[in-house]
Amino acid sequence: MNILEKNVNGPKLRKFVTDYFFLLLLLVGIAVNYYFEMKVNKSIKSFTANQELVTQYQINAGQVILLNKRLGSLENNIRNYIISGDSSMIRNLAVDTRQLLRESILLSDNLRHIAPPEILREHKKALQKKLNFEIELVTLYRDKGGKAAVEFLESSEAQVIQERLDLQTSVLSSRISNKKSTGPRTPQGKLRAASNSLKHGLYSLSNFDGFIHDNDIALTVVTNYLDQLEPVTP
Repeated sequence: MNILEKNVNGPKLRKFVTDYFFLLLLLVGIAVNYYFEMKVNKSIKSFTANQELVTQYQINAGQVILLNKRLGSLENNIRNYIISGDSSMIRNLAVDTRQLLRESILLSDNLRHIAPPEILREHKKALQKKLNFEIELVTLYRDKGGKAAVEFLESSEAQVIQERLDLQTSVLSSRISNKKSTGPRTPQGKLRAASNSLKHGLYSLSNFDGFIHDNDIALTVVTNYLDQLEPVTP
């Protein structure tokens, strides 16, 4: 009876173990696949987030450039008005000035997570100072004529105001540019970057191998000379 039971239960037991073994393999495969899918999805999300940040920084940089272009256009219109006396050149002076101030406020609001408040504040103050100077220049031309306006335009005050605005714009643009490229963010990327010195430059492994080879040759030559000449003193 025991022999019969062994003959009957033996194949069933093997089939049972085989089925559960393949089921275990299936579960392990699902778990491994899920793990790698999570890693890939995390990498994709991280890459997408970085790309979105870069895109936003590019938009912010474009806003700074656009603001500078509109200010330059306003300056050209005022200069042409002083040269020609054509009042149509400054017909929209008040509207353009208010528009520039609104754009400056909007730019500061968009960059509050990128640039420190003091940089944004100084840029806004420098722009306001520049706009006040341009309005004062137009008023001076109307009251005292072109000669007085040109003298005011060539004064040291005008130079200081322009240099201050250029400086603050440069600082702001540099802050945005630095945010567009911050180097590797992931631990793997930082590890690869840390090993760059072993791939390139003075401390690269290839140069080190060459140094070892050259050093061995030099030692061999020196040793041969010592053996041949047998000097009494080193």
